[in-house]
Amino acid sequence: MRFYIQTFGCTANAGDSMRIAASLRRRGGVWIDRWEDADTVVVNTCTVTARTEQNVLKFIRKMRDHGKQLIIAGCMVAVQPDLIEENDGILETLTPSSIDALPPPEIRNGVIGVLNIAQGCTGACTYCIVKYARGELVSAELDEIISTIAHFSRMGLREIRLTSQDCSAYGADTGNINLADLLNAISSIDGDFMVRVGMMNPETLLPILDDLIDAFRSDKIFRFVHVPVQSGSDPVLATMGRGYTVAEFERIVDAFRSAFSDMTLSTDFIVGFPGESEEDFEQSVELLKRVHPEKVNITRFSPRPSTPASRMEDLPAQIKKDRSRKLNKVYRETLNRQQKLVGRVFDVIATERGAKGGVVTRDDAYRYILLREGVEPGMRARVKVTESRGVYLVGEVI
Repeated sequence: MRFYIQTFGCTANAGDSMRIAASLRRRGGVWIDRWEDADTVVVNTCTVTARTEQNVLKFIRKMRDHGKQLIIAGCMVAVQPDLIEENDGILETLTPSSIDALPPPEIRNGVIGVLNIAQGCTGACTYCIVKYARGELVSAELDEIISTIAHFSRMGLREIRLTSQDCSAYGADTGNINLADLLNAISSIDGDFMVRVGMMNPETLLPILDDLIDAFRSDKIFRFVHVPVQSGSDPVLATMGRGYTVAEFERIVDAFRSAFSDMTLSTDFIVGFPGESEEDFEQSVELLKRVHPEKVNITRFSPRPSTPASRMEDLPAQIKKDRSRKLNKVYRETLNRQQKLVGRVFDVIATERGAKGGVVTRDDAYRYILLREGVEPGMRARVKVTESRGVYLVGEVI
């Protein structure tokens, strides 16, 4: 079998794809760079939004039209199997829970490793279909995580991405460990690597806030904090079932920024959620201006099958479009703050090749600094920022 893997969706899916690769290679498969050269295509699906669902199905149809044998994996298999059964040429399907039982992740090349530390979550967001696919929280065993990261380190990996549906929920199902404990244990592993912690929801982060900040002081942890707020309106957050208030989100932001003068804050907003008034939306705008995150993901609400929000009255598409454009405009304006980084010097790790050339490097705050020359993935360097392009920086080795 000559297989190619197409991954849609989140970093957790990327980690799952590495497990699928490990399983297929143990069965004699050969991992191919281009789908055109493969006889079998693995499609690791995502169905978090209607647009993503459409993109997945379009790709499956394309592969079928080219005569490829298909292995369909991921969330769509678990919650929308009827969409997949209509497509012929399917060798195998894999749900998230069956992927979780596969061998440890396979690292094909490069210096980045992805590791899922848990499956499922403790939340009950009214819009989320992923909960139905991934289920209740099941945290990976500490020994298994430590063993895998030690293996990654011995392989020479430099960036290790911890991921799950909610990293700060880690251990809540067992009651005897939490994310801060896990990070402290990882920080004791020998090796020249750094860890990027994935998405953490405010509801599960708040109870461990102080301990987590202490764990982030390790020189092995990137000062990168991804905390999705979703809305600047408390009534909308309540309807979403998010389990926290805007003030609690800002408390988290203030605590991290007080502890770390140099860090990256990433957050998410959903615009056009059912019942979101103009006043509610303006509160999201004002929150974005107050908090000015370095990275923002803005999504227009789309109802997902069987979720409580799908039974709520949807807003007109044009309202969602207009609000998305306005919030994106405000975000672009906040990116002007990145100009102050031009001329600064940072120590970085080169982690991967840029999509259009050069090499991507990361500083301690996980800033994306593109270098045109002077480093290869895996190398450390000292760089000077020469240009800001908003969402990323350009630099040179000094």
